[in-house]
Amino acid sequence: MNVLIVDDDRATRLYLTQLLSSWQYRCQTAGDGLMAQEMLVNGDFDLLIADWLMPRVNGLDLLRFVREHSELHYIYSILLTRRNSPEDFREGMKAGADDFLTKPVCEQELQFRLMVGKRIIAYQKQLREYNRQLQEALTDVETLGGFIHMCSYCNSVYTPEEKWMDVSEYLRRRTNITISHGICPTCIPKMDPDYRPREAASE
Repeated sequence: MNVLIVDDDRATRLYLTQLLSSWQYRCQTAGDGLMAQEMLVNGDFDLLIADWLMPRVNGLDLLRFVREHSELHYIYSILLTRRNSPEDFREGMKAGADDFLTKPVCEQELQFRLMVGKRIIAYQKQLREYNRQLQEALTDVETLGGFIHMCSYCNSVYTPEEKWMDVSEYLRRRTNITISHGICPTCIPKMDPDYRPREAASE
């Protein structure tokens, strides 16, 4: 799991980085929300731990940025704060926080919150993979139901990947159909002039 830790306090960033690294998380840090925005757009993060009060772009604005940018896949976000009133929690949730953690951080509590985040991220990745497979299936259906470019001589199919492929292999990959080869009655005499149908041979 890739984690981005965002806090304007250097000691907090160092402490969280060492702690999460000991739990086998891969960590990067940012000193404010503006730097974090650039890192999120250019990086690949699964989890975000962000302080509420920061210069330039605070934690709430950073969470809104994450939720409003559709090009970012789902990032599980934990908001660090010393605030603990119901109004503060409501404001943080509206901004896009998945969870809250009050300062000073309790190590065991943080570990449990991260475990929950890992499970949700795993479900999200499964969902994205299912959606990808579904989109591929829909594309295959459209291809098979539309136009297929086939060689008139060898019956090879020109695939969307711009490669020629045996039609049997093409159907097997695209439709999960296994092709069983045989020779139809019309073609058997062409292949074997001495062939006689069973009924004719018995006469």
